[in-house]
Amino acid sequence: MLVHALLIATSTLASGFTDIVSFGDSVSDTGNLFRLDNGTYPPAPYYNGRFCNGPLWIEQLAGFVDATLHDYAFGAACATNASAFPVALPGGSGILVNQIPDLAAQLKIYQADPVSKSLDLSTTLFTVFAGGNDIDYAASAGQVPNIASIVAAVLAHVQNLVTLGAKNVLVNNMPPLEDTPGHIAYGATAIPILTELTAAYNTYLVSGLQKLQTADPTLHLVVNDFFNITTYTSTPEGQAFFSFTNVVDACLNSTTLTVCAEPDKYYFWDSIHPTTRAQNFIAQFAYNELFGISGYLVPDSVVNPTTTSATSTAISTTEATASTTKVPYVGPTNVPETNLYSSALAVSNSYLSASMALISTRAILFTAAVATMSSVMAGSFLDIISFGDSLSDTGNLFKLDLGIYPPAPYYKGRFSNGPVWVEYLTSFVNATLHDFAFGGSCATNVSIAALNLTGIESLFSDLPDLAAQFVLFKADPIAKNLSFDSTLFTVFAGGNDIDFTVTLSKSPNITSIVNAVLANVQDLISFGAKHILVNNMPPLEDTPEHSVLGRSVATTLANITTSYNANLLSGLNKIAITYSKVNIVINDFYNLSNYAATPAGMAFFGFTNITSACLDTSTLKACASPDNYFFWDSIHPTTKAQNYVAQFAYNQLFGISGYLIPNLTSPTTSHSTTSSSPKFESRLLVAFVFSEHLQFSGNETTPGASCRFPNLFRADSFGKRNQQQQAKSTYSNKIADYELVTDIGGVGDVSYLYLAKYKPKDELVALSYTDLTLSPDYDFVEDEHLWSVTLPVATGSCRGLLRDYFQNGFEEPVVATVLREVLSALVYLHENHMIHNDLRADNILLDMKGNVRVTGLRQLVSLTQNGGYIKNVFSILSDNIEWAAPEIMAQHSSFDEKVDIYSFGITAMELAYGHTPFDDWSPIKILLSKLEYDCPGIKTMRVMPKSFLKMVRACIRKDPRERPSAKELLDHPFFQYAKSIEYLYTAVVTHVKQNLKS
Repeated sequence: MLVHALLIATSTLASGFTDIVSFGDSVSDTGNLFRLDNGTYPPAPYYNGRFCNGPLWIEQLAGFVDATLHDYAFGAACATNASAFPVALPGGSGILVNQIPDLAAQLKIYQADPVSKSLDLSTTLFTVFAGGNDIDYAASAGQVPNIASIVAAVLAHVQNLVTLGAKNVLVNNMPPLEDTPGHIAYGATAIPILTELTAAYNTYLVSGLQKLQTADPTLHLVVNDFFNITTYTSTPEGQAFFSFTNVVDACLNSTTLTVCAEPDKYYFWDSIHPTTRAQNFIAQFAYNELFGISGYLVPDSVVNPTTTSATSTAISTTEATASTTKVPYVGPTNVPETNLYSSALAVSNSYLSASMALISTRAILFTAAVATMSSVMAGSFLDIISFGDSLSDTGNLFKLDLGIYPPAPYYKGRFSNGPVWVEYLTSFVNATLHDFAFGGSCATNVSIAALNLTGIESLFSDLPDLAAQFVLFKADPIAKNLSFDSTLFTVFAGGNDIDFTVTLSKSPNITSIVNAVLANVQDLISFGAKHILVNNMPPLEDTPEHSVLGRSVATTLANITTSYNANLLSGLNKIAITYSKVNIVINDFYNLSNYAATPAGMAFFGFTNITSACLDTSTLKACASPDNYFFWDSIHPTTKAQNYVAQFAYNQLFGISGYLIPNLTSPTTSHSTTSSSPKFESRLLVAFVFSEHLQFSGNETTPGASCRFPNLFRADSFGKRNQQQQAKSTYSNKIADYELVTDIGGVGDVSYLYLAKYKPKDELVALSYTDLTLSPDYDFVEDEHLWSVTLPVATGSCRGLLRDYFQNGFEEPVVATVLREVLSALVYLHENHMIHNDLRADNILLDMKGNVRVTGLRQLVSLTQNGGYIKNVFSILSDNIEWAAPEIMAQHSSFDEKVDIYSFGITAMELAYGHTPFDDWSPIKILLSKLEYDCPGIKTMRVMPKSFLKMVRACIRKDPRERPSAKELLDHPFFQYAKSIEYLYTAVVTHVKQNLKS
C-alpha cells in the first residue's frame, strides 16, 4: 500500500480515550451552526442539525471508544477566514460565512470553555478536519485557492493544540473533491483542477505534520485517511465491499428536500457530505488507524459495524436509534452564543503569520508516503529493476550511441562523475541492478511528438520511453527469473517531457506525463511487482540550466513541479488503494533537493555550491572539487549528491527517519566506488568473459590445437559455470614463463591486454589478465588475476584492413575465402548449440600467415541450459546494431542461430564494399529501419558476382526462417571464388607488409 502518512505516530496508542475534542467544519459539526442559526440551518430532513441523515463520523468514533465528545466544529467554517467571503448563510439569519468561527476562533472558544481546564490530556483525543470550504469558496468564485495558506492554518491549529498540552491528535486529510456530486456538476474542465488541489492539500498536510512529529517524538499524531476510503469506495471493489450501489449522486435533493428511497445504498447524503452509513465506515477506519489495526472495518469486538436502515430512518428531530447514539455530546454551551463568531474576528493575524512560518516555500517537504509505512519492508532485495531517464541510466544510452555520448569526463556512460543513485541504493541492499533507463528518455514520447523537433533533437522521440522500457524488461530473461517478493522496481521519469516542452516556450501536459508514470507502475503491478519506489520531481527551477532563465520561468517551473508531484501523489494513492498488498514508496527527491539548497542543508551534506555546475559542458573541464558541488552539470547531481539521494531512498524504504543511513561508513564518491559495490548488470549488454579466442586454421571444424575454447564459461547469463577443461592449452599456466613486453590496452572494465613473450618457446603472445576482485568469472588464477593466452594476430582485423588498405573493399577471391573460413567457425558453433551473436569485420582477424581467426566471443550465447537444449533464447542488444538481426532489434521475440546468418550477410557486404548499408546512420535510424523495412542496398559502382548478391539477399531476409543455415551456405555457388590460406597471405598480408615498409 502507499501509506499516506496514515500512522505517523512512532508507537501505536495503547489505551482508549475518555474525551474527544473536535474542531473543523460541517463534516464534524454536530449542531453548532444549527444552534447559532437558531435552529434554521441546516433544515430537516438533515438530522438534528448535522449535515447528514444521522450521526457523524466523529460521534460514531466517540461511541467506539466510549468517550465523551466535546465538539467545536462549525458547518461552513474555513480553516482560516482569510479564505472566506462575506456571503450570508441560507435561511435569512444574516450570518455571514466569514463570521463563522475558523480554526483559530474555535480554539479560542475551546479555551474559554471550562471543560478545557478539566480534561486529562493523556486520555483526550483532539480531532481536526478543515480546509474543504476554503477550497470550495475560492473555486466557486473562479479563484485559485491558496493551498499553502489553508494548510498552514491547519498546521498552526495542531501546533497550538500541542502547545496547550495535547498528546493525541487525529487530523483528517482531504477526500477527492472532484468526486463529490456538487463538484462533478462543475463539468469536466474543473475535475483536473480539483484533483490537483486535493493532492496539493494532502501533500502539504503530510509534510507539515511530519515536521511536527519529528519535533516531538512523544506526540501521537495520526492522519485519518479520508482520501483513501473515499477513493476506494468509488471503485467497483469498494462499492461491493461497503455495499453501496450509488457513489456519484446525492440521496437528498437539496432543492425539494426530498430523500431517496434507500439512503444506506448511497455514499453521499447531499452534494458534499457522506451519509451516516458512510460516516460510520469513516469512523471505523479512523479507529483502526488510531490503534494500528489493518483494514477498513473495526473488529467485531469493538462494535457491530453494520449500520442498519434504522440509522437512516432517524431523519426527524428525534434521536437516532443506531448504537452510536449512546455518544454523550457536550458542546460549547458555556460560551454565550452571541460571542461564538465574534471571537473569530478578534483572532490576531499572528496566527496566520506563525502558521506560514511553519510551511514556507523552501520548507515544504513532499514526503507523501515516504517513511511512514504501517508495515515497513522487513527483508531486503535481491534484485532492483530500474526504469527512467538520465538520472537512472547506468550506460544504456552510451552503449546505444556506440560509446560516444555522454563523453568523458562523464563517468562510464553515466550522466554524473560517478555511480548514480540507483547504483548506490543497489549496493546498500546488496542486490543486483538490472537497468532499463535511457538518458534523454521521456515518460511518454507523446510529450515531444507534437513539438515537431528537427535535426538531432528529433531523435529523442525515438528513445525508449517508459512503455518501451517495460517491453524491453518483459523480453529480457531476467523477467522470467525474478522473485517478486525480493525485487524492487524503481521509476523516475518526466523531467525530459517537461524540459523539452518548456525549452520551446510551450506548456507541458502534466496530466499526460504523470499518467505515463502511473501506467508504468500499473503495468509493473499487473506483471507481479510487489515493491515499487517512485521518484517525485526535484525543484526544476533550481537547476543551473533553469535558474539562469529568469524569475518568470522559475515561477512557471516551480508551479509545474508542484503540479507534477501533486498529480503523482494523487494517482499513486489511488493505485495503492486498489492494490493494498503492493508496497509503493515515494523517493522524495524534492524534499532532499530543497533541504540541500538551504544553509542548514549545505552544512549538513557538506556542499559549498548548490547553484552552479561543476562541469563546463562546452570545454568538458570539471571543477577542482566535485564533492563540494550538488550539480555535476547543468541538470544532473554529482555522484556525492546521488549517494545522498540513495541513502534517503533507503531510509524511506525501510521506515528509517533522517536523510542518512545510520552507521553507514561514508562511501567515497570517486570512480572507485563501483569496485567495492555488488554486481551491477546492465541489461543492455550481457557480457561473457572468456579466457581465449576461438581460433580456426584452414577448413578445420573439429576442436583441437587450432580451435581452443575457454576452460570456463557460462552457458547463459544465469547458468552455472562449467568447470571442465575443454582442451589442453599449448602454453604454460605459470605466470613466471611470460615476460611482459608492452601494454596494448584495457578490455572492458576489469581486464587488461599485453604483448608478452612466452619464454619457453621465445614466442610472442597476447596475454590478458582479469582482476577477480572486479569480476565473478574466472578460469585459473595467479593470486587474484586470471591470465589468458592467445597468439598475436599482427595483421589485425578485417575492419582495420579495410580502413587502412582496402577502402573500397576486398577483391572477390579474398571476400570468398575469408567468408568461407568464417562459415567454418559458424558451422562449428551452431553444431555445438552456440550463437556468436557479434559477427562483423571487427571480429574477423588475420594473422601473419593468412589464417582467419574469429573473435568477439564476449557476446556468445549458448542454446544449452541446465544440461538440456533450448530452441530459442533472448539476449539484449549490444553495440553491434549495424550487424544485428531484426529479431534482436525488436526486443520482443526470441532468436536462434539464424541471427548469425543475418550478421554474416551484412559482414559480407562490409568486406566487399568497405562498409555496411548502415554506414553513417544514427543508431535510432538503424533501429527503426530494421524494425519497419527490409535491409537497404548499397549505392556503389563496384560490381560483384550475381552469386554474391543472391547469397547476401538470402542471408538478410527479415524472416529468420527463410535464411539458410551456415552449413547450407558452405555449398553456395559464390564460394567457387574462394582460394587457399596461402592466397590470403599473398593478397592481403604481403600487401600490408609492403605498405608498412614504404
